[in-house]
Amino acid sequence: MSVALLNTAYDVVVVGSSPMMIIEALYQELQGHRVALVEKASELGGPWRTKTFDDIANVEVGCHIIHHSEESYQFLTDWLGLELSFLPTHYLFFSSAPTLRRPLSYQFVSYQFTNWAFRLAGKIKRVLLRRSESAPTAFLSNRFQVSRKAKVLYPKNGCSDLMNSLRAKLSASNVDVFLDTAIKSITVSESDQVQCRFADGVVAPKEFVVIGQYTDLAVTVNAQPLRVSKDTLDWVHVTLHLKATKKKKFGYVVVFDTHKTGFALSRIADVTPYSSLRKDGELLICCQLSTQGAAANLSTAEITEKLVEAGFLEAAPVLLAAYEDVYTSGWLTGTEFEALAGTLPKQLKMLRTQDLSEGIAYHFDEWKALAEAV
Repeated sequence: MSVALLNTAYDVVVVGSSPMMIIEALYQELQGHRVALVEKASELGGPWRTKTFDDIANVEVGCHIIHHSEESYQFLTDWLGLELSFLPTHYLFFSSAPTLRRPLSYQFVSYQFTNWAFRLAGKIKRVLLRRSESAPTAFLSNRFQVSRKAKVLYPKNGCSDLMNSLRAKLSASNVDVFLDTAIKSITVSESDQVQCRFADGVVAPKEFVVIGQYTDLAVTVNAQPLRVSKDTLDWVHVTLHLKATKKKKFGYVVVFDTHKTGFALSRIADVTPYSSLRKDGELLICCQLSTQGAAANLSTAEITEKLVEAGFLEAAPVLLAAYEDVYTSGWLTGTEFEALAGTLPKQLKMLRTQDLSEGIAYHFDEWKALAEAV
């Protein structure tokens, strides 16, 4: 552990280095605070990392998307200078459960078509709500989502563009970054002092500690344990290097297995364009495995077979190599976040980190000061 971290009087300590934690660290510095950003891994980015494997550089080892949000896209282009391009996004629905006599049926729907359906559903909802005050507002609000735009954008060169821009911002700032530095616990005492406990010492920032929605740290407030996350999840991603041909054009796919068929893949992304791979007939496909236990036992050959079965790839792909990445975090739903965030003492600040676009929009009233300062 760095001696500088223990011997420097910091105002704010930011725990973690995902894009939103880095943005928050830079925002706190803009507010005049002395900031330390601590990361337990040896590199920045959290799940937004790239790897080199099978002699291919800049391979995304996670399925990432930046959902449509005008505020988020404007922030990323104005402040970070990112060039965003269109990401073909689809939903995969299961229209029937498999039986011995009837094969599994899939419905592959584009984000644009689904978005049109959501808009139509929103109009129906508004009409029903106007006609009757007794309309089931909770059901309608939870079932349908309304989005005015269908276009999903993503950095032209993938998450490496995003992280390179953030690293440049950090390098130009006075934020102190500490890698390979794991916090053991956070304590807020009855005297309102907050402490971060490390293996080799304690850091007590003057103002507060910033944690993410998915933190799995042990937090104690006034001698009482505060369980931020109810569960710990392993986010398992397998990136396949294949000699194969696409059967359907796709960039990012969200899988809805409402029939519990055991498809076992919850996200699928073509990460070939963002890597250094430029060989005709070869692809890099990243798959996020379902958090259900059975998915963890899938072999890379079985994952490849599922991509063919669902109609993403032509028959007989050749598996050249595979890389598995496991990212462990806590788990807190949006509703649980809202309930908990409002009860935290001022010495703890929790960011909404469930989704990058949603998080930027949620904290936009504060973070827009970064873009305005450019």
